[in-house]
Amino acid sequence: MNILITGGSGLLGKSLTQFFENKGDTVAWLSRSKNKQQTFYWNVEKFTIDTEAIEWADVIIHLAGASIAGKRWTKAYKQELIASRIQGTNLLNTGIDKAIKKPQQLIAASAIGYYGAYFDDVSLFDETDKPGTDFLAELCVKWEEEILKSTIPTAIIRIGIVLSPDGGALKEMITPIKFGIGSALGSGNQIVSWIHISDLVAIFSFLLENNLEGIFNGVANQPVTNNMLTGEIAKVLKRPLFMPNVPPFVLKIVVGEMAYYVVTGANISNGKLLQKRFKFEYETINRAVNNLINGFS
Repeated sequence: MNILITGGSGLLGKSLTQFFENKGDTVAWLSRSKNKQQTFYWNVEKFTIDTEAIEWADVIIHLAGASIAGKRWTKAYKQELIASRIQGTNLLNTGIDKAIKKPQQLIAASAIGYYGAYFDDVSLFDETDKPGTDFLAELCVKWEEEILKSTIPTAIIRIGIVLSPDGGALKEMITPIKFGIGSALGSGNQIVSWIHISDLVAIFSFLLENNLEGIFNGVANQPVTNNMLTGEIAKVLKRPLFMPNVPPFVLKIVVGEMAYYVVTGANISNGKLLQKRFKFEYETINRAVNNLINGFS
């Protein structure tokens, strides 16, 4: 099978590339620059796409968008976060519409930020719930609206906090804990709806193999609090946690507006995937962290 990935050079894109190639599939990326990976050209800003890429692909996995944590959220960067997702998806859909031979399926990323951000609310959200009203929720709404304009069968995965040995949130948490200065953030009671990178990759494969359409939450079975996640990492690393929680005002000085999302979270259900009989390998935070921290050694 030929699989075309946008955003292939990112953390998830690289993991998906390796997974599908190990299965014997052929993977290519849509990119503005040449890569070691087979590459077709597109340029979102110039609204240019190689239609040969679309006709080559049996399936498209759409991940592309400016990094949420890439920069401080100035007004200009927030516009870039929106534009990169909306314009990129619009360009992809335009390419699909123009293609004579169309892919069988589009599987696109979104985020659990769709549901909003909460300090210690444990209300459980599923795919039928309404979106939040904050910036990330509005971003996800606009993103998904554009994705769902696709004229081929489409699935969307609302992705939780991805835990990976290759970067992202876990690596940022491990470093201070290793040096004995780790601590939870804010109250520590905010819910972290997380997922092991291997399970997330498996969800993409599951939706592809079963030709599933619709929206699915990509999170593990057991969300935890920030206190619990921090404590689990410290336990596996065999490091003490004696520092006080980092207060919100300090986080705001360091990361700006993003601090609000660091000290909030949401309790997200994966019941829809379970109903489809998807099986998670990493159901508990203990099992996931034990596995992943070995990846840093």
